[in-house]
Amino acid sequence: MRILFLMMLGGAIFTLPASAQNEAVIVEDSTTVSVNDSVMLGEVTVKGSKVIKRVDGMTYYPPEEIKNSSTSGYGLLYMLSLPNIKVDEISESISATNLLGSVQVRINDVPASQADLQSLGPKSVSSVVYIDNPGVRYGEDVAFVINIIVNQTTNGYVLGLNGMSSFKSQMYRWGGFSKVNFGNSELSFNYSGKYNSIDGLRTTEDADYLLSDGSHTNVVRNDVDGKISNRGHDFQLKYSLAKPEKYAFITTWSTSLANTPENKKSTEVAQDGVHSGMQTTAVTDQSLSPVLDIYYMLHIDKRQTFAANLTATYIKTDYGSERNTDYYSATDKFAYTTDGKTYSLYGELLYENKLKPFTFSSGVQYLQKYINNRYAGDANSLSIMRGSDIYAFAQIKGNIGTISYALGAGLKRQYYSQSDYRFDRIYFRPKATLSYPICDKLKLSYDFTMYPRLSTLQNISDVEVKTNEMEYSKGNPDLQPARVTEHRLTLNYNAKDIYTSFTGYVRLNDHPVMRYYYRTDSDEFISTWDNHRGCNMFYVDNYTSYDIIPEKLTATITAGLFHFVNKMNNATHHYTSFNGSAGIRAYIGNFTLTADIDNGWNFMEGETKGHNGPSAYMTASYKWKNLTIMAYWQQPFQSSCKMYDNEIVSQYVHKNIIARSSDYANLYGLRLSWTLSRGRIYKDVNRRITGNSDTDTGIMK
Repeated sequence: MRILFLMMLGGAIFTLPASAQNEAVIVEDSTTVSVNDSVMLGEVTVKGSKVIKRVDGMTYYPPEEIKNSSTSGYGLLYMLSLPNIKVDEISESISATNLLGSVQVRINDVPASQADLQSLGPKSVSSVVYIDNPGVRYGEDVAFVINIIVNQTTNGYVLGLNGMSSFKSQMYRWGGFSKVNFGNSELSFNYSGKYNSIDGLRTTEDADYLLSDGSHTNVVRNDVDGKISNRGHDFQLKYSLAKPEKYAFITTWSTSLANTPENKKSTEVAQDGVHSGMQTTAVTDQSLSPVLDIYYMLHIDKRQTFAANLTATYIKTDYGSERNTDYYSATDKFAYTTDGKTYSLYGELLYENKLKPFTFSSGVQYLQKYINNRYAGDANSLSIMRGSDIYAFAQIKGNIGTISYALGAGLKRQYYSQSDYRFDRIYFRPKATLSYPICDKLKLSYDFTMYPRLSTLQNISDVEVKTNEMEYSKGNPDLQPARVTEHRLTLNYNAKDIYTSFTGYVRLNDHPVMRYYYRTDSDEFISTWDNHRGCNMFYVDNYTSYDIIPEKLTATITAGLFHFVNKMNNATHHYTSFNGSAGIRAYIGNFTLTADIDNGWNFMEGETKGHNGPSAYMTASYKWKNLTIMAYWQQPFQSSCKMYDNEIVSQYVHKNIIARSSDYANLYGLRLSWTLSRGRIYKDVNRRITGNSDTDTGIMK
């Protein structure tokens, strides 16, 4: 949940991108990763897993203890404790601990959906490829790639059911899946549902405004009640026909239904110490998103592979917002509705040739997108956006002596139009990774990349909405893409019982899009986005995993020192923070025990200094035949936990915003998983598959 609140800030530099703002933080990017196209640098054993070191990461071979203790793809990745990867098995989310970008998860090179990870049988997994330096064919915001290699099933069927319930709050999840295999074909169906009803979230806001006459006024807003209810249903139907090392054809139809019928709160407002009135807000949000994905791959010969992919996405959104304020015996009302439609078509062609001195890969990706958002009411407007991206890239990967390398370059053309606003630009994206094994257990690697970064479509919208009695939120169609440059130096030590990694990282954002406040002559305070001078981040961190008792007890710890420099057009802000976490896993027969803690994510972007609340999380699971029972407990012994504590440091507005929740404090419950399989026969398969779906609607909320 704390990551969700971080993303609600609307930032675009250090937070997760809009495409990752689903409950399962899995980006269905448009690129692929090969199982065999990386230079192998040696073999060790970590956490009971055989690990092959690679120029761009590592390949893990999970032991039977981890496979037997897991009931899904989420559980398997959680038990593996991959470096810089946070897996929440209860909320079914995957993210990077340093939030440098999204985590892309694949199964046999297929971009994995939430349904795919829910129905994954851990016993069929042969290896997990972990890539911490994704190549040029990956999206700009992809920080890590996880490719789960699963043996192909040729006969039999499997059925599965799962459910999760919280005993304290009304939070429920349920789902089921089925797979039938016959020869080289597989037909699968997945369904998952959820229902939440939360009424314990309260926000306190203390704001100081600098008026145009030079005086200050203080406004305090305290929530006195509130409730959020939402439900969702996800369906996926997939058919695949694959013959190992020859061809693969996959077609997938999926749809997501999401509905938030109730999201309301009442806020007490006091100005300069005097009670001014009450503000009530009510939001409704409903969406339908069907996706059709078609893919074909052909092994031309033993060295050459060709793949083609086509994905069509439609998103229908109905959004409504109403705010009423009784202020100084006057009523201030702002209400609007949005009828949104988004259409996108994505295509990709990819070629790879495993030559003797190196592996060569190249491809082209194309995206065409059309958005029609009609605002009615007080935000009466028609926002029509058109955009297209075309991206061509090439990469070679090999080694010169003991030095391994991956060198690539891409050329991207971006087009965007909205009313009278438009831009048409071409960008160059180079990337280089070098790796040198100092000795058998020690590896030094350097990674460089440069890429453009465009803001979310919501920020580009020319719509303006009122957020409270003194503030408005407004988009900026004149936003231009930023240029991002990254340098990373990593030293890895990989031995039998311990893995440790030290990283030094620099991210330089040239003219980034950041949120800021300005004031009008009538003392209206506008929150909007603009291209500023720079937004840079520097950090050093360490990730360590240690087998206290091999294959029985494992501990992990992360610790990092971060420094942020935000160069606004009218000011410069500095901030230094510490971010750390620790976890432990224990395997005792059929029991698995885990515990994780962290101090939250502390960052600064633009005029926002963010502090996510610390978290503590424990689970205990027992597996009996086909049934697994898991008990979980988060934020123990707390009546109310801090979700976030943010500070706005604008020259016109200074705010302290604190959100607390009683629903997520001392939260405990059960999760049940049951599977039944018959006649399952496996054989090795190495498929290359790609795909892409869309989630960005561009609606101002």
